[in-house]
Amino acid sequence: MPLSPLASIALLVTALFALPWHAGAAEEKPLPAAVEAIDGQSLRLEDGSILRLAGIIAPDATSGPERRMADEARRALQALAVGKTIRAQAPVERRDRHDRRLLQVKNGDGKWLQGELLQAGLARVWTQPDAIEGAGEMLALEAQARTDRQGLWALPYFAILTGETAAQALDRFQIVEFTVMDVARVRGTVYLNAGRDWRSDLTARLERPAVKLFADAGQDFTALKGRTIRMRGWLRLYNGAFMDISHPQQIEVVGP
Repeated sequence: MPLSPLASIALLVTALFALPWHAGAAEEKPLPAAVEAIDGQSLRLEDGSILRLAGIIAPDATSGPERRMADEARRALQALAVGKTIRAQAPVERRDRHDRRLLQVKNGDGKWLQGELLQAGLARVWTQPDAIEGAGEMLALEAQARTDRQGLWALPYFAILTGETAAQALDRFQIVEFTVMDVARVRGTVYLNAGRDWRSDLTARLERPAVKLFADAGQDFTALKGRTIRMRGWLRLYNGAFMDISHPQQIEVVGP
């Protein structure tokens, strides 16, 4: 019997929280030693390359309200990586648009760097369309840290926003939870609207490449209408608070 649209979404969410991804990684590769932690998500290696921890985003040291947590995240990453051997999890040759190595990383003590930072509340989950490894486990660690009010989750500045409060926190990375009031498809682009007036209410936009990724994952957008979702990314102003969604791991279905 084919799955209903809602069952398909539930199955996708369940799959994201399967057995730990990093525990059974088939391929690991030694990396050059880490010389320093540049910030809470980046390491300078002894060969001169920069390693960007895939799947997370640490607080921004250039932002006044985030600076203290950014310093804590950098110190934590320094302790986890500098002076220890580090190993990349597959895929090991990927680079981001700034030519930084984009990797999931363990240290010689077997600690998963992304997991340690998330568990301490020193980073949030931020995957990319081509870097989604460990998304389910990372989301689970983030959720537990949030429940326990660890690190940044103890501060109102980092609180999850709603459709009503999103417009008050633009131009930075945010997590927003809202009920999808309407799903519209216009010339191949999908819009998820948090209110009846798309000219002023919170909106998420999925352009054609994202629509294809969601379709490949078995998601039926019409089934999201009336559901409560949590999305993550950069908020900006465009007919109200607005967020571009590029891949399925940016959205969690969290309620009916």
